[in-house]
Amino acid sequence: MKWREDLSVSDMVGQHFRYGPLRAYDVRQPTGAADAFRQAFYAWYARQTPKQFKRLTFRPALFDSHALQEHLHHCGTGDNNGDPSPLFFGIELPEEWVFTMARAATQLREAHPLLLDAVLSAIGKASARTVFLRLPDWFMYEFSCWFWDGDESISDQDADEMLKERFGEDNETRAAYLPSVVRGDLLPDGTEPRSLMHGTILRRQTLRPVDLTRLRPCLSGMPRRVCTVLLRLDQLLRKSRTRDLFHVQYQTNPVYSAASLVMRDCRWIGELLDTHFENESNMGEATTYQGFSAFATHPNDIRRQYNDWSLGLQVLACLDLLLTLVSEPV
Repeated sequence: MKWREDLSVSDMVGQHFRYGPLRAYDVRQPTGAADAFRQAFYAWYARQTPKQFKRLTFRPALFDSHALQEHLHHCGTGDNNGDPSPLFFGIELPEEWVFTMARAATQLREAHPLLLDAVLSAIGKASARTVFLRLPDWFMYEFSCWFWDGDESISDQDADEMLKERFGEDNETRAAYLPSVVRGDLLPDGTEPRSLMHGTILRRQTLRPVDLTRLRPCLSGMPRRVCTVLLRLDQLLRKSRTRDLFHVQYQTNPVYSAASLVMRDCRWIGELLDTHFENESNMGEATTYQGFSAFATHPNDIRRQYNDWSLGLQVLACLDLLLTLVSEPV
């Protein structure tokens, strides 16, 4: 952080101690208003989160307006000139780990035909409101862009004709890239999270909270615990007044996600990720930050901001527990 010890910083810091949840007892020998804010904010943040996340990798970051301006200039995604806030909250995604659901998927399907779909749906909803996760449909879409001209619903016959341009008459090689083969690894039947499947809008049956409540006593072990966490996650998401709980105003093109979740480990996972990381590195505009939001400067906005951030961190803690139950490291 490149702190500016000017009046705007001091005024804003005072408002956050006065109207927000920051506490003076968390501050030890500050070098200035900005340092006092940093200590108190990180102490508040620590109280909102578990000691350790087992699946998600992210951490908070504080920037002043000059540091953010330099960062936005680097990635070319915006400009904070004219923003009255002198300080900004960001989420850093410093690295990415891959986890597979292969073993848990079988158990969830055996427990109930729709339980796996309920898990994937909940993960997608929680991610959309908090931090970016790379889910199975991301890998399917990336593969289709590289080999099927972006058409995820392409038939084997049409894909084979397209693959001839790349692999010629090598039938054995082309066969490994056909949709009927690749989908089984990247996005098996019953795990497609999108509503658009094979060119048709489907109204998919799902497990509602009342269904999960009825199902839970009939189960044991991991599936039962999954039902419990799904119900808790649903309760948290229903409290949300906004789609983006972290109020991201400045997008910064993160190269990493908080975690990659795949249905099973296969050769394509590593190849797609390596290609993605290499391309982002070559372009030189990607960062390790998901985005930034300005610290509020009015009392009501300050209270709402911290309430939403606290709820977002509760959602992430619950999401991390769900991921821990249904996945394991690759």
